[in-house]
Parts: sequence; C-alpha cells; structure tokens
Amino acid sequence: KKALSLVSNRTNTFMHNKFFIFDKERVFTGTMNISLSGSGGYNSNTVLVINSQRLAQIYLGELEQMLEGKFQKQKADMSVENILLPSGIELSVYFSPRGSAYLGKIKPLLEDAKQEIFVSAFYLTHKGIVEDLKAAKARGVEVRVIMDASAAANKHSKVHEIRASDIACKVENWGGKSHEKNMVIDKKHFIVGSANFSNSGFTKNDENVLIIKSPAISEFYRAHFLKLWASIDDKYLTQTPRAESFESRGSCYDGIDNNHDGKIDSKDEGCFAKSR
Repeated sequence: KKALSLVSNRTNTFMHNKFFIFDKERVFTGTMNISLSGSGGYNSNTVLVINSQRLAQIYLGELEQMLEGKFQKQKADMSVENILLPSGIELSVYFSPRGSAYLGKIKPLLEDAKQEIFVSAFYLTHKGIVEDLKAAKARGVEVRVIMDASAAANKHSKVHEIRASDIACKVENWGGKSHEKNMVIDKKHFIVGSANFSNSGFTKNDENVLIIKSPAISEFYRAHFLKLWASIDDKYLTQTPRAESFESRGSCYDGIDNNHDGKIDSKDEGCFAKSR
C-alpha cells in the first residue's frame, strides 16, 4: 500500500484547481469545490468527466509538478491546444498562471462572436473580458450574464459597468452560490474550468481551463444556462439581491455565511429585517 501524499501551497496565492485523474484514463474537472455546498449540490456548478488517456497524461504532468512543491510560475506550462478526442470533439487545456487562456483563446473567441455570448460567473472582474463583452454587445451580439450575489457585492464587482453597457446581467437570488466559471459562444464553443474570470484566475493562481469546440456540448450547456436564467426574477436585471437575506431564497435558513460577514442566518441583518 502506498502512503497518501499531501502537499501544501505555501504562497499568498491559491491552488484553486478542482480535478481528479482516474487510472491515467479519465479526467474529472470543472468549477465544483469538493465541499458540502459544492459537491452537495447547493451551489450551481459544472463538472465534466472526459475519457482521454492523452488529456489524463497532461493533467498528471500538472499534478506531479505540484506534488514536487512547484506552484504558480515555478511550474513548466503543461497547456496544450487543439486536442482531438476519439469522439471528434476538439479541446484546448490551459493551466494558470503560465498558460495564456485569455489572450490565446478566450479573447479571440469573444472578438469573433457573431450571435451570442452567455456567461455564468462567480467572479467577473477581469477588465479585458468585460471590455470584450461590451464590444460584442456594441456590435450587435446578444450578451447575457448570470452573476453571483455575494460576488456582485464585492468592491471589485463590475456589475454596474456591465449593466450600464446595456448587457443583460442578472444577479442570482438563490440560497447557494452561482459558482460557475462558464461561457458558451455562438452555440459551438464552451469554456469551463476552475479559474474565475479575474486577473488572479488567469495570472496568479494555479488553475485549469478547458475550451471545448463542440456544438453538441455547447447546446447542452446553453439549455442549462437558459434554465438558470429563467429561475431568476427579471427584477434582478436591475436590482442586486443581498446574498444572505429574504431576497435570496433559503439563505436565511441554510446554516451558511452566504455573504462572508461572520453572521449566519437569523444573526445577519438581512434575515431579521422582516420580523421588525
């Protein structure tokens, strides 16, 4: 029996990956933290299981570097573009912070979008992405954004800037978080991974991002996005619900500090205002 290895990142940035490699044949990755609210299904997340020995080998190379104590820019870049899976699906994988997911692939896709860009994001603070979305909207592309309520209240939030650009942006009022980091572009490209759409996500933290070229997968996620969109009241196109309040369904009874202020449920101001 082999002993388990546990290696800690001892820097002031995050090892923010969430991936598993099984039998050097399958990769489990996506936006989901391995936590009660993440894997328990309370938060909105996306997970993929990809059967590919080549992709598993790439992820294993990334993992082995971290097991050797190498993090952030100490690592060699394991990013690989245009991998063709046996199913015919084409994908590229980028590992932050050395991989150029934004400049290499995301920015060109956003600039080339002709019809629609749908974004579901926990954090959306990356200046370049926000400018790309604004430019797409200005040239007639339909742009929709779902943003997490706690992140929308963050001092770095771009929610007001996005809405001021006439982009349809709903802030969710669920109990759990919108923890996704996803985009679907023109019904043929799907972007998913551990990286928030932030500067830290692409240039500081250890992250992985998949960019998948597949109309079938894009359509599948697009349908899911539209279900999420419909679940949020249209009033939250202009209003921003508090993450822990009676505005956010169930958040006053879930035992979670949804807005990270140290107060839970009935002890949070948003959850006792009604009873006064």
